[in-house]
Amino acid sequence: MVRSTVEKFGRVDILINNAAIFFFRRVTELTEEEWDRTIDTNLKGTYFASQRVIPEMQKVGKGKIINLASVSSFGGQRDMFSSYATTKAGIVQITKSMAIELAPLNINVNAVAPGPLIPP
Repeated sequence: MVRSTVEKFGRVDILINNAAIFFFRRVTELTEEEWDRTIDTNLKGTYFASQRVIPEMQKVGKGKIINLASVSSFGGQRDMFSSYATTKAGIVQITKSMAIELAPLNINVNAVAPGPLIPP
């Protein structure tokens, strides 16, 4: 992803980590495979996509990383979303740590935490 972006546009200015999955399962029903897929997509994907763009942002002396968390990051989550809420809480912590570590490199890291959309 990073290589093709640099080849096409010459640099990477911003990364938005928005990929996420979830399973509607109770704690007693979620399989280990589903847990692993949730962690791999939501948490591991955010971490390693960020890691891959940082060297390119360093080359131009700046960059922005925006991570998608969730309102479920800040409290428990009912309605069979416990694994999703766990990953989104992890994204909040990744964001805080990366923001501190990357600030001296002029790479800004933030998260947004949207909630459910309810039609009018």
